[in-house]
Amino acid sequence: MFLSECEEADVRSALNDAATLYFDSPEACKERAEGDHVVDIFMAEELPGVSPISRKMADGLIFTTLSSVGNSFSLTMRTKRKINSCADAMSDMFYTYIKILRSCTAASGSPINANLTLK
Repeated sequence: MFLSECEEADVRSALNDAATLYFDSPEACKERAEGDHVVDIFMAEELPGVSPISRKMADGLIFTTLSSVGNSFSLTMRTKRKINSCADAMSDMFYTYIKILRSCTAASGSPINANLTLK
């Protein structure tokens, strides 16, 4: 057990170094590629009338949002109830975003592009 952040710094640094090595490993690259493929399939099924460019943009926005919120969210202890409440709100937000993308496509009768503007 460490008594201060200073004592913990070497371990934290070593873990950061190891994470970089793992991130670039063939196994990690394969896992990321498989995950990307699953997301691509999901987005194509959920947004069949949306252009591939717009689906990729939506995928990127959702992934970036999940990553950023998850990173920030994990820095503070929360009750299980609060965690579930926030997870439900994020789910509603993503569901609404995908629903809007679908409805824009349905209303226009053609695939929307990456220049989607919400009013």
